[in-house]
Amino acid sequence: MNYLAHLALAPDQPLARAGNLMGDFIKGPLADISLEKELIDGIRLHRAIDIATDAHPSFLQAKSLLPPPLRRFAGISIDIINDYFLSKNWSHYHKGSLDQFIEQSYQELHAHRAFFPPGFQEVVRRMREQDWLHTYQEKSGIKLTFERMILRRPKLTPMLDTYQVFLDYHPELEACFHPLYSDLKDLTLE
Repeated sequence: MNYLAHLALAPDQPLARAGNLMGDFIKGPLADISLEKELIDGIRLHRAIDIATDAHPSFLQAKSLLPPPLRRFAGISIDIINDYFLSKNWSHYHKGSLDQFIEQSYQELHAHRAFFPPGFQEVVRRMREQDWLHTYQEKSGIKLTFERMILRRPKLTPMLDTYQVFLDYHPELEACFHPLYSDLKDLTLE
């Protein structure tokens, strides 16, 4: 799952949402980190979501739709594509409007930026400035997301070919999204 899904799957607590989003930016054992409990819980949930996603049969099926040369980018590509499907199916999975959720998320992230590591602060700044979360609502936004990633990391250039796979296999990819997201919504930390 990518940014929108991590925000949406978090508990309805601003710090837990922030932690769930910044999970990729915090490495190592969480016992060694001094952060608010809700942030730590969000990071733990992020890690659990990533583990469950990577092992989920529907995610593996979606990844298999990419031709072999693109499979090394399949995980992040499918994560981004799944944010598109979440945007398109928001009302099926969540109450309230997607636009309100996005604006609330941007406000919460901005308000809690002092808790974030510098690299994540920069990501959140660009996310809001370029309105990444709304970008996921259009097919062309997925292409734009890939292009932005390539600008930051040129070695990802072949990933742009994934956009055509997204267009060609749109129904199959969406069919993979629904069971995965339904199962992730049921994921809890013990």
